[in-house]
Amino acid sequence: MDLVYQKQIKVTEEHIDQNQHVNNVQYVHWVEEIAAEHWDFLKHKTEYENDA
Repeated sequence: MDLVYQKQIKVTEEHIDQNQHVNNVQYVHWVEEIAAEHWDFLKHKTEYENDA
């Protein structure tokens, strides 16, 4: 089973903070979003119930 999930993200000006870096809150948002997408991508390949 392939466990790798990749997603390209386009960083826009709205993601940049006053230090000209991607805001940490935005990174956390992306991590949560990608984790959910990754599970949706894999769950049909597991023995877990897929009701949720």
